[in-house]
Amino acid sequence: YGINRDVDILLAKEIVWAIGLAEQTEPPTIEWVEKSQLVCRNGIGFYPLSDRDTCVNGVYNYQTDDSIQLAWPDWMVFHNSAYVHELYHAHLYRSGFGVDPNHNDAGFQLGGIVERLNRELCQAGL
Repeated sequence: YGINRDVDILLAKEIVWAIGLAEQTEPPTIEWVEKSQLVCRNGIGFYPLSDRDTCVNGVYNYQTDDSIQLAWPDWMVFHNSAYVHELYHAHLYRSGFGVDPNHNDAGFQLGGIVERLNRELCQAGL
């Protein structure tokens, strides 16, 4: 797991964005939040610029540059990260459903598409 993130992301992007969410466009760019930037949740979270009071593992920056900031400790793998979760926010937003900050959409719920796509990433060794 997690041998080469820059190679693994190509397959993760295909599984999640192109196939799982059936998106035809490029996904948001990823900004990896690493090492000394991981200052909360025992070194696995960060405080995004958009909300300096809330520790997160990922954030979709739809209001600024259509990017995703993603916590990435040295041991992280895609299926345990916020990768799918944040891409799903982007998918909803780009589809005209809003960003759903309260996670009301069925895709975020137990057994929803976020959980299913994380399982697929795990099965792919990502």
